Amino acid sequence: MTQLLHRRRALLADLPHAAGTGQLALHFQPLVAPGTGEVRSVEALLRWHHPAFGLVSPGEFIPLAEESGAIVPLGDWALGAACSQLESWDRAAIDDFGTGFSSLAYLRRLRADGANLISTIKIDRSFVSDLGEDAHAGGVVTAILSHTRELELATVAEGVETETQAGFLREQGCDTLQGYRICRPLPADEASAWLGEHAAATA
Repeated sequence: MTQLLHRRRALLADLPHAAGTGQLALHFQPLVAPGTGEVRSVEALLRWHHPAFGLVSPGEFIPLAEESGAIVPLGDWALGAACSQLESWDRAAIDDFGTGFSSLAYLRRLRADGANLISTIKIDRSFVSDLGEDAHAGGVVTAILSHTRELELATVAEGVETETQAGFLREQGCDTLQGYRICRPLPADEASAWLGEHAAATA
């Protein structure tokens, strides 16, 4: 408990200075069309390389950033770095920093009210991971895809790691796939190389 408390205090103290000391980096993960393999966008994912603790998980430091208010400078840094990378790429998407949950009923009401502020729904990896093994998970994902089609929303399935998962999502009409089955998150130079090789392979 003492070690965990020490780590938390150290991370909270160091987080505001992470951007200015070269500890932050963006990794990029392509999102592809399930049928053609065409790259539709690239998601930018924030990474923190702490000098004492090494690579700190976003699941650990993002809540701390939100709690302390450091999320604003972190967001500014990430947007700036992503925009710089856009000078050499023609598509990118920024991953949000918080975690949100939206019910389909709420989305339906938003669309009915004419507030078309939402265009894409991401299917969480917790649903995708059990596809092909759990009939309930398959039913949930099928229902999500059916409702989002009715609402004319695009869908992205994250955490796709197997061909079984990719095949199920492809058959059910998911618009875009993201996950290690396609490509793991990569530093900018490696992502550039992957995009070039992938474009040549799918041309």
